[in-house]
Amino acid sequence: MPKSATLDDKHWCGTGIKVKKSERKRPDGPDIVTPTCQLQTFKFYIPTMRELLQHKLSGVNEALTINVTDKPGQGGACHRYEVTGFDELKNPSHTADDSSALGTLVILFQNGPLKEAGVNGITQEALLAILIDRLESFQAGKFTCQDNDDALWHVREALTCLQKRTRERLARGVEGTNVK
Repeated sequence: MPKSATLDDKHWCGTGIKVKKSERKRPDGPDIVTPTCQLQTFKFYIPTMRELLQHKLSGVNEALTINVTDKPGQGGACHRYEVTGFDELKNPSHTADDSSALGTLVILFQNGPLKEAGVNGITQEALLAILIDRLESFQAGKFTCQDNDDALWHVREALTCLQKRTRERLARGVEGTNVK
């Protein structure tokens, strides 16, 4: 990154997976090179306005575009995501009361400590609860499958981890503040 770039157009991220090659010398033959993945702290840049691509595989997900549309907040995460590329009028669950812009879903996450900012967005836990409900419904219906069951387990586990963190913060009296 050029030294002239500022936090206005990019920000730091601090953790990632780094692939390292470990070599073992063998006196009687070729060296053995084994790639290993290791969670490491290192710095890399993510543009502030960017498109997420992890969901794209085929069909409906190829049509959907997810853009991060704000700068990271105090904790390093962004709070505003826009999902486009769908026609909500063709969705049988759409009602006239739906207030989003046509073909755009804006997801606003809580921005700032609860005690200072009040409730001003959704939480990761709320999104996970929605996913759990959908996956449980699929598993209770005619489309039950092992892949959905595995996904359901992992989403429940993610929710459990986030709730554990919240319980620990509540016990320390720092939940809803910027205290680490």
